Amino acid sequence: MTKELVIKKELTTYEKSAQELIIKTEKDMEGAVSLLSNINKVLDKATEEKERVTKPLNEALKAERSRWKPIETACESAISAIKAKLTAYQRGVEALRSKKEAELEKSMTEGKITPATASRRLEALPEIRQTVTTGAGAIQWRTVRKVEVFDISLLPSEYLIPDDTKIRKEALAGTAIPGVRVVEEKVPANFR
Repeated sequence: MTKELVIKKELTTYEKSAQELIIKTEKDMEGAVSLLSNINKVLDKATEEKERVTKPLNEALKAERSRWKPIETACESAISAIKAKLTAYQRGVEALRSKKEAELEKSMTEGKITPATASRRLEALPEIRQTVTTGAGAIQWRTVRKVEVFDISLLPSEYLIPDDTKIRKEALAGTAIPGVRVVEEKVPANFR
């Protein structure tokens, strides 16, 4: 019988007892403590057996991630730099075209050029490419909508998520935080 089956079999008995447990007397409480300790011992065995297999796997995973991290970081940095430069160039081309279009519109409105001339000059402007394809690959410009919080003080309260970890740490350290209080409750701690 495998260790897993032995542990499962041992747990089955305790699990049923835990579900049926009723504590009305001191003797019942002592029985519950024994049962709790026994279940925790089963949990310890299961955890030990699981970690016997998972610890080496996690160590191998950590080692592999460490081995490849410098290469991934360098690639990500280079990719970010190229994308930033592509974006800057594309924005420049778009800005220049918009400026030229506005100048042509103004010249036409003021009667300095005819609509036909404006149309010809507009067609002569460099095209803003939405896709660039090479033998190695391609990029395609697409519009992405992003959300930016520009003034947090204007946000309704349902959009403000408290940092529970920071609040807990500071409140337990004695910092008075409006709307927060430290409460104490007793919970059982089992020793096996």
